[in-house]
Amino acid sequence: MKNNEIFVKISESLALQYDLIYYVNAADSTYVEFVNNPIYAEVRAVEKDDDFFRYAIKNGEKLVYSADKEKVFNLFDRDNMLKLMNEHRRYSIKYRLVINGNKQYNRTTVIWSTDHEYLIVGVEDISDEIKREFKLADTPDGRDALTGIRNHSAFRELEEAIQKNIDRELNVEPFALMVCDINGLKQYNKSFGRSAGDDYLKESSRMICELFDHSPVFRNGGNEFVVYLSKSDYRQRDVLYGKLQHINRLNKVNGYGPVIAAGIAEFDDEKDGTINDVYERAIARMQENKDQLKN
Repeated sequence: MKNNEIFVKISESLALQYDLIYYVNAADSTYVEFVNNPIYAEVRAVEKDDDFFRYAIKNGEKLVYSADKEKVFNLFDRDNMLKLMNEHRRYSIKYRLVINGNKQYNRTTVIWSTDHEYLIVGVEDISDEIKREFKLADTPDGRDALTGIRNHSAFRELEEAIQKNIDRELNVEPFALMVCDINGLKQYNKSFGRSAGDDYLKESSRMICELFDHSPVFRNGGNEFVVYLSKSDYRQRDVLYGKLQHINRLNKVNGYGPVIAAGIAEFDDEKDGTINDVYERAIARMQENKDQLKN
């Protein structure tokens, strides 16, 4: 049986689970694609390439949400993917795409074919699954069930209110967003268990709230927190950010306490057409700070 015929049979059996499937030759990186959901053909950002890994990176540069690019690119590095697959029977990551300005949550799963000559890469839209997780984590009053602070839904409401003012070209009050990411949470969960990881998240939340005590703080899902800075905290944002970094350094030296990567971005009414522009810059600066803290 020809490889393409084998791939069709595999794809048909996996079509109920995955929206997009690749059958990748591990030796030369050539591939066959099976599109089960037409949205993936419509949003393809670059022309197809003979090399699967090169194609995936090029596409990712255009479509993957900036904060998720590092882990996506790590997976689609050929040598790293082969290393991961030699260590695991199955490997998955969750990440976000930005399609027409909207975020879509995806999961990509990689498994070996039975002959270990081909990688089967399945991509699925898990936006509904993530929304259900947020709903379960949120309380009816707009609070996060674990930390007690404002939740993802409350942040969305804030975004919508600010965006209406931007769209109406009203005089928007000076503000900044600070995006925080809790370093090492995944490893903490592995080492000490989920319950200890929850305590670590709550301690991180308290640390952010105590430092930015005049600003609303939102748990925006997982280990991401967002702070809306206005008035006095906006004016003191550089000082407060410096204090956060000082606490990070102390906690790293002492080997105890949260280490929180953070990035701040200010709204610029001459350049920013959406609040998402501010959020994206804050995410990028947070990622830079995350890399600095790792080093």
